[in-house]
Amino acid sequence: MGYELKSTDISPRRRRTLKAAVQLLECHAKLSPERRRSALARIRRAAQPVAEARRIIRQSAKDSAMGRMDIGTEVDHSHVQALRVRLIHRDHGIWPPHADLLAKLDRRVATCGMTKEEFKSAVAMIYGMKPALDSRFRKAEQQFERE
Repeated sequence: MGYELKSTDISPRRRRTLKAAVQLLECHAKLSPERRRSALARIRRAAQPVAEARRIIRQSAKDSAMGRMDIGTEVDHSHVQALRVRLIHRDHGIWPPHADLLAKLDRRVATCGMTKEEFKSAVAMIYGMKPALDSRFRKAEQQFERE
């Protein structure tokens, strides 16, 4: 519940500067809703809003060049769940080596986040592993469980 600026609280010159900074930000940077909210707050607090908008644009460009995520492409728990479902469909269950790696992947996504490339390489490694049991044994085990 922070203090919000009313239109009477700022001068017309400051209002024009803020409007120009926001327009510059929206034209040159695609940000997630959280980052956009944070960027707008930084611009409002800045002594030089246009310079701050340029800094944010530069940082956004650097983040995208380093492989960090943009809108809708952030790695989260739903991606790990989708991988888990793919493994269940492919292998008719999750086997201990897969379960351990999925748990590590889930913890890593939760604690420090991952870039898209890191996640893709982890998925390739996990999905490339062969199941612990041959398909005949897996089918026999499933049939045994049903009976």
